[in-house]
Amino acid sequence: MALIQLNFESEKLGRTVEAMVILPVESTFRQAYPTVYLLHGLMGNHQDYLNHTNILQWANELGLAIVMPNGENSYYVDWSVPHHAYGQLIGEELIVRTRQMFPLSSRPKMTMLAGLSMGGFGALRNALQYPQIFGYVAALSSALNIYEKPERVIMPQEAPYLDLEQGSQTDKDPRWLARQRALQPHLTLPEMFIACGKADPYYDLNKDFAREVSDLGYIVTFAAGEGGHDWNYWDPALKQALDWFYQQLQKQ
Repeated sequence: MALIQLNFESEKLGRTVEAMVILPVESTFRQAYPTVYLLHGLMGNHQDYLNHTNILQWANELGLAIVMPNGENSYYVDWSVPHHAYGQLIGEELIVRTRQMFPLSSRPKMTMLAGLSMGGFGALRNALQYPQIFGYVAALSSALNIYEKPERVIMPQEAPYLDLEQGSQTDKDPRWLARQRALQPHLTLPEMFIACGKADPYYDLNKDFAREVSDLGYIVTFAAGEGGHDWNYWDPALKQALDWFYQQLQKQ
């Protein structure tokens, strides 16, 4: 197994972006690694999963490449201020850079976007924005409360939060995107794994979202677990999501 610190100059953000990359030593997938792009939550960074989960062990056991970028507190969408195109970073630039540098599969059915909390929101949004890239999405405890005004501003500019609050019925809104994609008959929709702890304040939001997209025709697995909005829940839930992805790979 190789653990790589990746730093590259991002045209989308106008600065250096950091990411951690895990490559397994051996894999049953001979030509290129199936890949999970894994997004952290609010106030987190690209090393969160290394510090709080057994992601190194799981990646090696399942033969998966894992790419964990630093998305700051961006919600992984494209803001209306310069050099804040975080959605394009995830769905375009990061994909191109990592596939150029590492033996990663370019097939959507071997590529999953995943995340927790803010990262779960970003995973849903960008898997729906870029269905030609991501064949699967795993969203844990997704922060789907984008219409609630935050108690405090995290980003240095107030404009991005105002932008997000006004994001309903735009491509910043996973629900809107899900409806729009479902109207495109020849589009292959990403399969979804949505999970949330029953004690999580976002539980009902996640359960309702799973039901809504299932009604639209998406293939959805919803996992309701014990626990809240913390690493005690996310550690086993992430393993469950990776196992789910591996099971989908075995069906191909």
